[in-house]
Amino acid sequence: MGLWLKQSTAVDVIVGPFVDKTDGNTAETALTVTQAEVRLSKNGGNMAQKNEATSLVHDELGYYDCNLDATDTNTLGRLQLMIHESADALPVYHEYMVVTANVYDTLCSTDKIQSDLTQIGGVAQSATDLKDFADAGYDPATNKVQGVVLVDTTTTNTDMVAAAPTAAANADAVWDEAVAGHVGAGTFGKTDADILADTNMLQTDWVNGGRLDLIIDTLALEATVAALNDITADNVWDEVMDTNAPANANSARELVNLIAGVLAGKSSGGGTATIVFRDLGDTKNRQSATVTADGNRTAVTVDGT
Repeated sequence: MGLWLKQSTAVDVIVGPFVDKTDGNTAETALTVTQAEVRLSKNGGNMAQKNEATSLVHDELGYYDCNLDATDTNTLGRLQLMIHESADALPVYHEYMVVTANVYDTLCSTDKIQSDLTQIGGVAQSATDLKDFADAGYDPATNKVQGVVLVDTTTTNTDMVAAAPTAAANADAVWDEAVAGHVGAGTFGKTDADILADTNMLQTDWVNGGRLDLIIDTLALEATVAALNDITADNVWDEVMDTNAPANANSARELVNLIAGVLAGKSSGGGTATIVFRDLGDTKNRQSATVTADGNRTAVTVDGT
């Protein structure tokens, strides 16, 4: 491969050596080589005179300066230069490779080679595809440009997450719990007789399984207590205690307010047909009751809120 030339760019090249046609050795230093005598073939095309008009000028040792212009170098590929001064010298032949300015400047100067992506995985991509690739990413399943995810995402594995107990369920569990030292048959699944039987078994049959039963009972208790996580005071006090009571007097909070008002709040109307009990702060009526001459209540209006 010959010397490289930049496409569509004027350049001066040295051609030769021109030597005497008789002895093939003596340098011809006084030739007149005109524009028409410099023949060019662009990438295998027919020969024609060079476009640049000046004649060649001898440099030394039979070598001549030859000027080419941007038209002479406008075709990519092989550029063949031929000169035959038949009266005096043997033929001179040179071959060059015309390359793009980017390639020439990358290899011969400080430019960087341009790389245009037209295929991914052997599949041609449009400008839109390549933009999508930059925005989203590459899907090898279809050789299409799909999606680069620019922001990390987190997916929750719901198979490993237990359903959280609701506040209402926790409140039910609290109020269903036995009081005053008595273990009911509900939440914990143990009656007084069950615990007594386990205790007797533990005392009389420590070796033959009694202790295992007690451990099982204890584990059941722990599981129940664990289910009460995240309960709040409001959950407990808002628990409905009497579904038959009016809407403003059926929660634990409302019932306690009513009891406190009747037992410790101000009252009025004693000895009349209507007796009224106030809340502890004396801001509202907790209970207004219609009574008989014997003091029996025949109608009651309550407000536990």
